[in-house]
Amino acid sequence: METSASDERLGHVVHFRVELRVLNKITSVTSFLANIYFWRGVHYALRLGWRETLPISLSTQPRLLVFPR
Repeated sequence: METSASDERLGHVVHFRVELRVLNKITSVTSFLANIYFWRGVHYALRLGWRETLPISLSTQPRLLVFPR
């Protein structure tokens, strides 16, 4: 059975769409994980008392930016 040129083109388009969907899924999963690790890092930094390094201090009194030694 012969396949026409339009059928072949349609096959390529479908294949491309599937690849694009997979790529989108991988990208979204990756950004989701990066987000988790970023906020986890912020959380640990706050727990370790690096609040002074952040411009917006979570403490009640305003402090100068002091980096931990």
